[in-house]
Amino acid sequence: MEKSFSPDEVHTHVWDILRCVTLLWALGISHGDISLGNIMSTSPDEDGKKRVVLIDFDLAAVDQPGPLERSFERTNAKPFMAVELLSYAADEDEDEPVPHLLRHDIESIFWCLICYCREHRRWDWTLGTYQQVFEKKVACLFFTDPNKPDKYYIPPFQKYQSLWRATVLFLVQEDVIFRQECSVPPRVPRTVKDVLESCEALFPSPGGI
Repeated sequence: MEKSFSPDEVHTHVWDILRCVTLLWALGISHGDISLGNIMSTSPDEDGKKRVVLIDFDLAAVDQPGPLERSFERTNAKPFMAVELLSYAADEDEDEPVPHLLRHDIESIFWCLICYCREHRRWDWTLGTYQQVFEKKVACLFFTDPNKPDKYYIPPFQKYQSLWRATVLFLVQEDVIFRQECSVPPRVPRTVKDVLESCEALFPSPGGI
C-alpha cells in the first residue's frame, strides 16, 4: 500500500479494508494481526484500478458473530493495537480480559494510517511493554505539537497533512466516545453501524456505507 497508493487514494481506499474487516466480523472472524505490513495492494487491472487488501491470517480468531472472548493475548502487533486493549493488557490487576470488539480492529486500521503518514520516520513505540506502548500512543493523540519536531507532530511532507489530520481526529474522537461509554455503567458498546458512521464522517466512502 505504501508504494502503490498516494495519501489521497488511501483516504478513499481505506474502505476496502473497513468493509473487509466488517464482513469478516459478521462471519465471526477477527484478523488478530492488523498492521501496516499486512495491508497490501492488488495489481492494477486492465482499467488501472487497484484495491487495498488485508493479508496474513495466521493469528485470526474464529468465533460466533459478535464480541470475541479473547482480547489481546493472540495479537502480536502492539504498535497497531487499539488503545483500550493495550490499557487492559498493561493492567496486571485486571482479572477479566476486555472482549475484542469490531471497533478495536477498525482502530488498528487507523493506527496503520498513522504509521503510513510518518514516512521514513522511526517510531519509538515499536518496542516496549504494553504499558510503555500505551503511554506513547496516548501521547501521540493528545500531545501532538508541530513546534516540537522531536515529539509527535504533523508529518513534514505536505502530501500527508490531510490524511494525518483526519486520522488523528478520528482516533481522538473514538477515545472520547469510549470514555463516555465507560462513564455510565453498564457499558453498552456501539453498534457496527454507529462505528462505520464515525468512519464515514472523516473518510467518505465512494459508494456509501
